Amino acid sequence: WADHYFAGFDEAMAFLDNSREEAVREEREREEARQREIDQAKALAEAEQEKAEAMKRLAITQKRRAILATVLSVFAITASIVAGVAWKQAKENEEKAILALVSGQELSQEDVDKALEIMQGQEGGLPQFAEAMRQKSGRYVRNGDFNSALVAINAANKTDPYHKNSKLYAGRINMALGNYDQAKSSVDTFVQLEEESPSRNEHWSTIWWMSGASILAKIGDRQSFTNYCNKMFLRFPIPNEIIGERVAKGALMMDSNPRIIKDALEYTLTANSLRKGEGFYHWSCFSVGLGYFRSGDMKNAELKCNESLDNSTSTHPWLPGLNNALLSMIYYKDGRKEESENALKIAKECLSNLQGNENGLHDTFLIELLIKERELLAGN
Repeated sequence: WADHYFAGFDEAMAFLDNSREEAVREEREREEARQREIDQAKALAEAEQEKAEAMKRLAITQKRRAILATVLSVFAITASIVAGVAWKQAKENEEKAILALVSGQELSQEDVDKALEIMQGQEGGLPQFAEAMRQKSGRYVRNGDFNSALVAINAANKTDPYHKNSKLYAGRINMALGNYDQAKSSVDTFVQLEEESPSRNEHWSTIWWMSGASILAKIGDRQSFTNYCNKMFLRFPIPNEIIGERVAKGALMMDSNPRIIKDALEYTLTANSLRKGEGFYHWSCFSVGLGYFRSGDMKNAELKCNESLDNSTSTHPWLPGLNNALLSMIYYKDGRKEESENALKIAKECLSNLQGNENGLHDTFLIELLIKERELLAGN
């Protein structure tokens, strides 16, 4: 019928069929193109994600390297000049890098944790870390930041629990902060370590024991001080020129009890006789004077103090302060008030000159203790 009325019907239908196939093909191509675009976008997004993750990892690595580079530049100026070998020098001087981790700033537990994380992966890192924290603690003390010093010394003691002097230094810092229970506990830990493994070096061991005595005396706990002195005499049963003077001086920092004072005087008299004509004779003369004073013998106490001064220079860091602080009490008890005030003034001037000096800290503390004792004697 269509062919009868409309010539070319078959051709028209073929055209329509072809047009439909062409439309389907074009639609398929468009869909394929759209899918390719989607796939390309997904691939790009995945690539960007991988790139972001890589950048994040790189940022973490660079941050750690930046910390090391920063602390190294602060602490080790020489290493910062030789920037081309900074990484090698950082590995060789890890403890210096840790020391300067937050140089000039308050030290927090987070700072210490970061430093420890760096050092734990290094061979021998923990001993280096402990030593670095001990040095850092000392620097904070000299700057008057005792809270940061405590964070550092606690980290050192946690990492190296058998370092004896660190226990005393923790006691010294806690004492300065008014944490008296913690200070006494630190001194007790030192005593325990000494009892378990006594040091063979009399020089350092006697200095440590004097330091412990000075901390307890500064706290003012007479019972703890007495117990400590009893253990100190057991630790050093035979006096010589070193032990006799130092153990006696430690035991005489407080007016504890007659038996300890008697033993201390005998120790220091032995040392004084052995040191006659030697370089440290002036030290033992002061200790004998302190022993006589604690025993109530003001005449001989004054003689030995003056003998110590006669054998010392006026610029000696401690002996003018120690002797004059003691003389100020002797003069006061003897009713010589003007001489007492003059001696006290000299002692205070000497103490002022020692501010910030961490060397011989036990002797600095003893000057403070004697000055305080003199002021209490006068009711000040």
